[in-house]
Amino acid sequence: MADTYLQNPQPVFRILTENDLDSVLELERESFSTPWTQEQYTLLLKAGACRLFGVEEAGAIVAYAAVSMVKAAGELEIYNIAVRSDKRRQGLGRELLAAVIRAASGLGINRAVLEVRESNVAAIALYESLGFSQVGKRRNYYTGPEEDALVYEYSW
Repeated sequence: MADTYLQNPQPVFRILTENDLDSVLELERESFSTPWTQEQYTLLLKAGACRLFGVEEAGAIVAYAAVSMVKAAGELEIYNIAVRSDKRRQGLGRELLAAVIRAASGLGINRAVLEVRESNVAAIALYESLGFSQVGKRRNYYTGPEEDALVYEYSW
């Protein structure tokens, strides 16, 4: 049993810090055509306007979610969520997003919102499978390439 665990370590879900930014930025570059910069994350983290949640496997960050939790408004805004390419389609994104929603719920938050590229079929399927529904569209929201954003919401 122990040998199996060492060969296939279980993912660890944890809050990420500025010390994890290099890994987050690597996933950003791998996942998005216009990745956020270290300066953007550093400013948001120092201002308390962003929280990072992650999944660690064998000492490496393999997925993360960047979010804002506004307790006074009862709202969770999901900025970015990404899973390393070789770990996609294994349920990590779903588990991570569910963990973030549980954490937000524990703070009295009962609503989540996000924008997603209209062409990001995999992300849309994930969000809808978790109960998110489309509530709007933002024309030409994304650049590189230019594309509309679909606005999704989930309440619990």
